Amino acid sequence: MTNDVSRRVEGIVAEGVATVFGAVAWAWAWRADLAWSERHIAIDHFALDDDAAAVARIWRITAFGVGLVMIVLVRPALGRWVRRVGAREALAASGRIVVALLLALITSEGALAYARSHAQRVDPLKTEDRIGQSDPRYGWVWQPSRATVLRTAGRTIEYAINADRDRARSVNDVPDPALPTVLIAGESIGAGHGLPWSDTFPALVGEALGIQVVTLAVHGYGSDQAFLRLVDELPRFDRPVAVVTVFMPCMIWRMTRSDHPHVSLDGDSLAVFPPSKSWRDLALGDLWLHRVRYDSDAAVTQAAALFRQTARLAVARGAKVLFVRPYYGARESDPLIDELFTRQGIPCVLVDVGADVLPYDHHPDAKATRRIADAITSALAPRGA
Repeated sequence: MTNDVSRRVEGIVAEGVATVFGAVAWAWAWRADLAWSERHIAIDHFALDDDAAAVARIWRITAFGVGLVMIVLVRPALGRWVRRVGAREALAASGRIVVALLLALITSEGALAYARSHAQRVDPLKTEDRIGQSDPRYGWVWQPSRATVLRTAGRTIEYAINADRDRARSVNDVPDPALPTVLIAGESIGAGHGLPWSDTFPALVGEALGIQVVTLAVHGYGSDQAFLRLVDELPRFDRPVAVVTVFMPCMIWRMTRSDHPHVSLDGDSLAVFPPSKSWRDLALGDLWLHRVRYDSDAAVTQAAALFRQTARLAVARGAKVLFVRPYYGARESDPLIDELFTRQGIPCVLVDVGADVLPYDHHPDAKATRRIADAITSALAPRGA
């Protein structure tokens, strides 16, 4: 009789554990609305478009389904099983399952690591690998005084890098620090990925405003790397007119990668720390980082601090500050933009790229890039002009 009572209690406890897991899944489904997803899951370039909204809905539906299965199916089945075999046998079986899962993870890590190394040997290198070089401060920069012709999105594009390690009209096109200058910080969109120099938005903005434009942007940069290059280069120019920074949500999760030094801000004090190894360097960690791309509150908070400091640096030099956010498909609001820019009083223009992207590539094509340039020109042009 005592054994029967014990088994019933053990079954109730097992059902309670399953219920807790189900309730947690439901709580997460309730919490992970679009605002949460846009803050924490930077889906490459698409944190503002309909694809992101669909992904957010799929996550919530999946979590709700998991909770439903746990409570409706797993809970009673687990309770019956524990009452039948006893808690000790159930724990032993659970231990065997845990060991099997650990072995599966180890095997998966080995297989993914092999596949990743093999892919790196046979796949075309990224643009930053082909025309860049490693750098102890930024992680990587463009190779100076070099013009490289690459096939990008089915077209032949020349990337001319001047002596200052910036993309420019030609290798010999070095800016004059004494001239009024617009500085462009950011990543591949700012660098004009897949476009001849004349079609990049730095070139178009310079032509429209009749002013010198210097692009500090480098492919693959996170917000911290873009900020650090700006910090280093801004003092070189005597008359900065504006600081324009490209922002894409993927630049936040890039800050968490261990392939470059990391920036820490304490008020106006800037510190740069060498990259440190973490579980994200494992193949499974890399898969999580590049497929799930979860950003913690800390990453978003750090990005907000970097953007505030960007604005302070620009204003201190008498320059306008502007962020530009290309996006893919209209939405009525974007909580991430509201948090990073609107509530901080930092100007940010949103430009709808729509379907105007390069073939086999999600970067803006020449048509979309001109819209970006027009938006920047309009924001920077003197009033009444």
